[in-house]
Amino acid sequence: MFDYFRLYENCFNCTFNEITRKGGLSTAESTVFQQTLNNVPQESILRQAAYLDAKALFSLTEGKKVIFGGRKLFYQRQSGNISHDDYARRRTRPISVSGDSSKEGGHYVFKLLSSTEVLFKPNKDTKVLLTIKNDRKGNKKLLEDLVTALASGGVPVSYKLGPDFVSITFDVMKVKTVAKRKVVPNRVFAIDTNPNYLGWSVVDWKGHDDYTIVDSGVVSIKPLNDVHFGLKGAPPDDPRRVYLTNKRHYEITMITRDLVTLARHYGCDLFIFEDLNRVEGQEEGQELQSPLQQRLVS
Repeated sequence: MFDYFRLYENCFNCTFNEITRKGGLSTAESTVFQQTLNNVPQESILRQAAYLDAKALFSLTEGKKVIFGGRKLFYQRQSGNISHDDYARRRTRPISVSGDSSKEGGHYVFKLLSSTEVLFKPNKDTKVLLTIKNDRKGNKKLLEDLVTALASGGVPVSYKLGPDFVSITFDVMKVKTVAKRKVVPNRVFAIDTNPNYLGWSVVDWKGHDDYTIVDSGVVSIKPLNDVHFGLKGAPPDDPRRVYLTNKRHYEITMITRDLVTLARHYGCDLFIFEDLNRVEGQEEGQELQSPLQQRLVS
């Protein structure tokens, strides 16, 4: 984990110095410049974050001389009041990423899982689970509201990760507005799936055989499956198959997001799906279906 801080800080320092030397740097220019550097993050998204971080600091300081880590810390080290190791740790630049409201959890790199956990995922092979210490009154509830708001999208979140802290920045009023919703008791959002179609229904349950269907619909991925079936026999690394696999993953992600948005729109109390596991009293091979499931597949 420490390597990420070291590489990010080196990328930030070099990029900031280049911005200062030239009096500014465009996104494209920063990309070209960073490609000439050694000991910087392999992930382009972290290099981009370092550029935005450096650009923000340059705008704030207006070209004035900057001491990385701060002047006070520098003087403490100079006078011998802190050790070299402590100085290096305390001057470490936190990894800073700006939020993106279109991404799950607010960003590619970070994902808020709960009021106590944040996932740091700079690439597909690296996952670090971070624990949040809620030591302030109201923090837990506010973060729970943020998790709910992020599920609906439209809430940008910025993260900063240091050696011993993680900070989350967001618009509190917007989060409270998005997270605040009315739940209709016993209203469920139910889905039923097969390889080509997904059926969904919003149902008000009043009793075992007493229910009202509020709304329903079907989502189809059959056209995508038909194209994929037409490539039967093609090798796994065939560019067409790779494209379709990525396309499928993207479409499933978007479908999931849309279904959650629908469930929130209708104030559903529960989100349920068909369970075909055999239950007590059910004969082997017999499928258990409720009126809702029958409605979904009809």
